[in-house]
Amino acid sequence: DPISYFDEVYSKDNKSIYVIDYHAEMTLQKNVLAYYVDGKASLIYGTHTHVQTADERILPNNTAYITDVGMCGSIDSVIGYDYHSFISRIKNNTSTVVSSLPPYMINALFVEIDLDTKKALSIVRINEKMS
Repeated sequence: DPISYFDEVYSKDNKSIYVIDYHAEMTLQKNVLAYYVDGKASLIYGTHTHVQTADERILPNNTAYITDVGMCGSIDSVIGYDYHSFISRIKNNTSTVVSSLPPYMINALFVEIDLDTKKALSIVRINEKMS
C-alpha cells in the first residue's frame, strides 16, 4: 500500500525533498499515487515497463511527474534483452541473454526543484540515441 507507506514516512518528516520511484505495472497505479502525493513530493516517476512515456508534466500542486521514465540499454532489444534470445525463451522455454549491442538509448529526466519550497519548477524528458 504505497499511499499508507507515504503517509507514514511523510508524517514523521514533511521537511525533506521527496523523490519517488514507483515500480508498478499499471499506469493507473502510478497516476493515482502521483495525484495523492502532489504538493508533498517534489518528483514521482514510474518504472517497470522499460518504455518511456511522453506525459512528463508538473501537476497542479507543483510535483513533477512522468508515468514511466524508460530505460538505458540496447534499442534493438526486448526491455534490454537480446530479442533473439527472448524469442527462443518463449518458443523453447530457455533462458535469455542481456543485450549489449549498439545502438543504445538513454532515457532519463532532468527536473529542477526549488530547494526552499521543495516544488518542481520544470521537467524535461531525455531520450537520446547513442551509437
